[in-house]
Amino acid sequence: MTRVRASGILTRGGTVLTLQYRYSQGLVYGFPGGGNHDGETLSQTVVREFQEELNLNVAVKGVVFVGNAPAQPTIPATLHVVFEVSSHEDPVLNPQHTSAAGFAWLDQWQLENLNLYPAIDPQALFSAAHYAPYSENCLNRDWL
Repeated sequence: MTRVRASGILTRGGTVLTLQYRYSQGLVYGFPGGGNHDGETLSQTVVREFQEELNLNVAVKGVVFVGNAPAQPTIPATLHVVFEVSSHEDPVLNPQHTSAAGFAWLDQWQLENLNLYPAIDPQALFSAAHYAPYSENCLNRDWL
């Protein structure tokens, strides 16, 4: 079964908010987010994850990236949906809701030389001319 993970990119003054994770092979940087809960829309997942992990209230703008990560021996296949978000609040790490060691505001160009999760090309994230459409509810089935 494919896991769905929604995350958000928060930019401020040319920098991007990332979470830092320590692994035996070194630091990994990720965008705040997590697994989608039953009954939750993807944008609700992003809002919840930012609140839980960083005590931040965010507004979800639109989808900037969708990608699939194939299954690995101990990790299920994952569909990553990355949104752009906005917030005027300052993050405060909440260790009860994240395994992240910390957070960092990084220049966009710095992402190119880091272990990034999901492993996507930062140029693809920041060169999009527009958002992909996202619908909270595709349930309209008048034909049923």
